[in-house]
Amino acid sequence: MKKLLILIHLVCVGFCLPAFAQPTLSYYLPAHLSYDQKIPTPKQVLGYEVVNGM
Repeated sequence: MKKLLILIHLVCVGFCLPAFAQPTLSYYLPAHLSYDQKIPTPKQVLGYEVVNGM
């Protein structure tokens, strides 16, 4: 029974870990495109990188 509870716990933790991943700005703005340098990045305006709203 104890092994089953440990297994269930590990599976639940494994499913939750991707929710804590912080995407970088390149996730939203691909590097292969050129952008207008006059427009500030979200970090320059907000003071931090944008994060996924999940």
